[in-house]
Amino acid sequence: MNLVRVLIEDGTNAGVQGIGKSTLLHMSSQGGHLVVSEVLLVAGADAKATDVDTSTPLHWAPQGRRLDAVQVPLNHGVEVWAKDGYQSTLLNTALQV
Repeated sequence: MNLVRVLIEDGTNAGVQGIGKSTLLHMSSQGGHLVVSEVLLVAGADAKATDVDTSTPLHWAPQGRRLDAVQVPLNHGVEVWAKDGYQSTLLNTALQV
């Protein structure tokens, strides 16, 4: 966690996209890293950012099997019924895990 703060303070872009257009927020949501997700959001990460499948961090959150990870993107404006490129909602994603 401290490393994330140091990198952000050093100028790392909190919204940078990697392979498949996923963001650090997608990965922290999937991993259930709530504090990291909050730090990224405060630093300017987009809670509604989409990857190549138009999945938001909300769609990735259930994969970490932590219900509380779902709440972070919801608290930052992601619609609970947002659909990805496969027309899957949070519920569809959660049922697949």
